[in-house]
Amino acid sequence: MIRSCADVQKHSNRAFHVAVFERGRTHEFKVHLTPDGQADALVPSPTATSTTTRSTTTSLSSLCFASAHTQLMPFPEALRLISSGSSDPFVAYAQEQNDCFRSEYSSLSSDVETHIPWATEALGCHPEAVNLWIGNHLSTTSFHKDHYENLYAVITGEKHFLLLPPTDVHRLYIQNYPAARYSLSQETGELTLQLEEPRRHVPWCSVNPYPPAAIKDQEVSKFPLYFNGPRPFECTKLFGGFYEIVVIKAQVSSSPVQARSPDNRGRTIAINYCMDSTSPTIRSPLFSNTLAVREKNFDDSAIINE
Repeated sequence: MIRSCADVQKHSNRAFHVAVFERGRTHEFKVHLTPDGQADALVPSPTATSTTTRSTTTSLSSLCFASAHTQLMPFPEALRLISSGSSDPFVAYAQEQNDCFRSEYSSLSSDVETHIPWATEALGCHPEAVNLWIGNHLSTTSFHKDHYENLYAVITGEKHFLLLPPTDVHRLYIQNYPAARYSLSQETGELTLQLEEPRRHVPWCSVNPYPPAAIKDQEVSKFPLYFNGPRPFECTKLFGGFYEIVVIKAQVSSSPVQARSPDNRGRTIAINYCMDSTSPTIRSPLFSNTLAVREKNFDDSAIINE
């Protein structure tokens, strides 16, 4: 974590918080919906038995990689869903990893600089994407890694990160899982999960770092490299805007969750800058090895359980 490092927020946290909601009031934005807040996560396949849940199954063959249902809605309605927490039949959050802060949320972006000057100078590039995230404490993200240097600022609320270095990717037991997506029934108002057509598979981390008590022993037995190895680094980012920034290096595996004490409206708001550094002196020492693996089309799953 780097403190006192950025002067890119043009107003105080409170003023920025107010500006987000005032300027977004007349716009529509994409909202992501899942039954339980697990975004891009492994869940029981729709072809599995109806009594199977992620908290009761330990069979990887019965799981699929599920993406959230996305739906356009007025900003006030989106905020109501995000703030309602568990009172709705699904958990809502707003976020896209596609430069959404400068595109979809461009009406809000004038309160924040388009880059962080010291990072632009140090990494030798401007951000390829700037993303806005709005959610509540029920939203979680499983372990994943990016090819970007990720600079994270929390405007309000709190985020907690588990971090593993690139050398520990084998501890995550990467496997290929069939891709699926939630869809919202207009008749019942419920989310249903369907496998994508045409079928495709997504390489994803098999480890749930917070296994339910009912299957914790089985999970520990199944993934000893993770649970019996060194503990992941833990980093908690409190609200503080751009006074404090978490820097997650490229190829570092991270699993972010929101604290159970978001702002008084039940929300956590964060902005992250994704930067693809071209400087060999800045990149991770393992980055060249990782690029070589990617160029040879090797799969992460080929190096697990070695």
